[in-house]
Amino acid sequence: MHISLKIDTEEIKRTLDDLQRSQVQFSLSRAINATMFGTQQWLKDTIDNYVEGGATPWTKRGIWVRKSTKKQLYAAVYIEDQREYLSLLAFGGTRTPLRGMNYLIGPVSQRLNKYGNIPRNTLKKKASNDRMYFYGKPKGRNNRPHGLYKRFKRKPPELVIRTNIKSMEYEAQWPANKIAVDYFKRHFKKTYNKAFREAMKTARPLRGPKGF
Repeated sequence: MHISLKIDTEEIKRTLDDLQRSQVQFSLSRAINATMFGTQQWLKDTIDNYVEGGATPWTKRGIWVRKSTKKQLYAAVYIEDQREYLSLLAFGGTRTPLRGMNYLIGPVSQRLNKYGNIPRNTLKKKASNDRMYFYGKPKGRNNRPHGLYKRFKRKPPELVIRTNIKSMEYEAQWPANKIAVDYFKRHFKKTYNKAFREAMKTARPLRGPKGF
């Protein structure tokens, strides 16, 4: 899902003289890029408000910018492909196992880290401690989910991490599009005016036609 904003360059040029018109494309490109990088940083700064425990540095590095050029006035703030969960956070949808994985895992009674995730290698480490845990299903209870269970002497095993999950449904929690559009609208005009003023300071007069 994406939202696009269009800038009417002809409307901008309509009241300008030739020298000023010659600086519009350059000024627009600089302003678009500056505002896009500002949008990127604002998304990184505010995503913590929508992620339990705050977003990890790895997650924040998944917000990228495609820069515009003077000839191609197109730029974008987007989510890098390897951060599928960021798209789910922003737009919701169905999460499926990554390539090379057979299933997803989900916490049940497992304590999460400050970022709201299962600590790395937790499943592997606990499964290796067969005195306290076992991996699979409790005996005689085929209706119980497959996963990592904690053993107890006087009560039934407790499911810690559920595994063999084929897919998980997510609801959108991070209004990234709205945050980005609001930031761009607030800052672009001021940023463009500044870029245009700076461009005009160094603009060279246009050469007229050569005489006979």
